[in-house]
Amino acid sequence: MIISYKNKPVGVICVSGNPDTVGSFATLVKRSLEAMLEYEMQMKEERIKKSKTDQLLYYLLFDQNANYTVAKELADSIGFDIKFSRICIIISYDRNYEQKKIIQALTSAEGYSSQDIITVAQNNDIILIKSLTKNFPNDIREYKYAIKDYISNFYKMIPRGYDSAKIGIFVGSIQKYIYRYRFSYMHAQELSLFIKEKNGLFFFNDYILDYVRNLVTIKTYDEIYSSYRELFNEEEQKQIAESIGILNRYNYNIVNSAKALYIHRNTLLYRLNKIKEVLNVDPMSNFSDREFLNELAYYFKQSTSNKV
Repeated sequence: MIISYKNKPVGVICVSGNPDTVGSFATLVKRSLEAMLEYEMQMKEERIKKSKTDQLLYYLLFDQNANYTVAKELADSIGFDIKFSRICIIISYDRNYEQKKIIQALTSAEGYSSQDIITVAQNNDIILIKSLTKNFPNDIREYKYAIKDYISNFYKMIPRGYDSAKIGIFVGSIQKYIYRYRFSYMHAQELSLFIKEKNGLFFFNDYILDYVRNLVTIKTYDEIYSSYRELFNEEEQKQIAESIGILNRYNYNIVNSAKALYIHRNTLLYRLNKIKEVLNVDPMSNFSDREFLNELAYYFKQSTSNKV
């Protein structure tokens, strides 16, 4: 697949394997590279003209060979305390909304700090480097509550007529050290790419398995699970992918999963029993069987969707 910048080809992403099985992975990599390339090139062209804050952001988020001595000097010059834990948040929104008003709501909301930094990506998404505290163990335990409170206050500050349901909040990984902030940005960006719902509040830590799965090509899954496709027809594979996916989401609670699938609990139990008979697995009582089945369901989902 061709990687483009300003509608011109600048490179190629190559993934070996059957195009039907590796296509989705290659597309994800292509989109990620193009998004990062576009923003990085823009920052390189303009960084000399930028303020020290924007220069610092460039060093922290986009320069793979960043000189962190320079970054620390820039941080010190603007009063940016590197002893704070921080987390990157990407805010996407309805493009009919004024960007300045969204930023104003973010900076006006209770919980915003002078230690926070906001910038705008090339695609007009807003990037917020959110400071937490200097108490790292406590941050690990409490950061979700702090972010949820802050976003709740942000929703209260958005202008009348702006719908919070049309705003997506993608929270990256928590990072303690300045030279690792870039990873939080990358995780928030990946989260925004593979989350189908583009509105709501999402934490990267809730989707780590999805992130890891995206790092592995479907070819790897095919090498492990291809034999199992012969045990079920295509419709059964789709049903397993759907049922097990929902069961996993609801921690294998039959009642809640059946409600989410809009079927009777007995129907769901029937499906599970059929899987148990064919595969000799018991995901309800055996954790290793559950893990095996979760990944098999993911493989079936990817295989059937790629075939379509």
